[in-house]
Amino acid sequence: MYKFLIAIFILFFSLESFSQSRRDLTPNKRKNTFGKRDFGNYKPYGIQLSVGGIYLHGKENNTWVDSDTSNGRYRYNYNPERGFGGFAEIGMAHFPSNGLSIPIAGRKIKIFSYWDWGIGVKFYGAEEKFRIEYLDNEKNVISTDYATARFNHILPYARFTGHRNFYLKSGHFLDLGLGANFDYRSVGDSYNYDEDFLYGEQKYSKQFFAQMHASIGFGFKIRRGFYVIPSVGTPLVGFYEWNKGNPSLQWFSSTYRPFEARLKFIWLFKDRIKGCNSGTEDDQKRNKEYMQNR
Repeated sequence: MYKFLIAIFILFFSLESFSQSRRDLTPNKRKNTFGKRDFGNYKPYGIQLSVGGIYLHGKENNTWVDSDTSNGRYRYNYNPERGFGGFAEIGMAHFPSNGLSIPIAGRKIKIFSYWDWGIGVKFYGAEEKFRIEYLDNEKNVISTDYATARFNHILPYARFTGHRNFYLKSGHFLDLGLGANFDYRSVGDSYNYDEDFLYGEQKYSKQFFAQMHASIGFGFKIRRGFYVIPSVGTPLVGFYEWNKGNPSLQWFSSTYRPFEARLKFIWLFKDRIKGCNSGTEDDQKRNKEYMQNR
């Protein structure tokens, strides 16, 4: 996890020298904005809509727990099964004229080209497989039992992400994101293992999550003021509940790491031309007659 975090920061600071130019998505830089110049006038903010899928990666457990009691010998283990889900959100994207820069070694390095935020709902579910083997005195397997437990969660959430863009010769751009998300599990308290199979420790994440996340995507200009950015992302650090910074979800006896595939749409607001309203055709006719009779 920490190696991936370091790699994201290196990308943020090092790709400056490889970008084709200093163009970014800032709407009021008319000459170098959005590729080919036109006379459209857009505000430096707009609506963003995101939808996508979630993949829960369960960390495989190859450890068996042995037990020798008066009722006999046995050994057991738990293993998570991969899970899937999805999400949808709506919010806004903001493009400041100069982005956000910091001075490093006598020059300004741009950290963010734009930032966006959103509120939405995500849902996902996964399973855990339990296996227990009953042994004889020589540790040979006499019989085996299995059990499966499943959880399904629904989480309203809010997120804020800063993005750095690096343009390619094709005119498309690489989009790196770094931000924070806050999730609240409103539905999903599944503890539905049969009690006969509750061996070992069960641990469940709290309802509220506060995490730092990162993403990498590829942006396309559909037309001036409208962009589509597919990306993939994952949480890097979990701040709450704190578990040595591990952002994985803990449920039953397993951990699950979420990965998101996101499709984001951005529509910038267009400036309206300021001027006088000439009114209806009848108003215009009466005004013409008035001016002729003056």
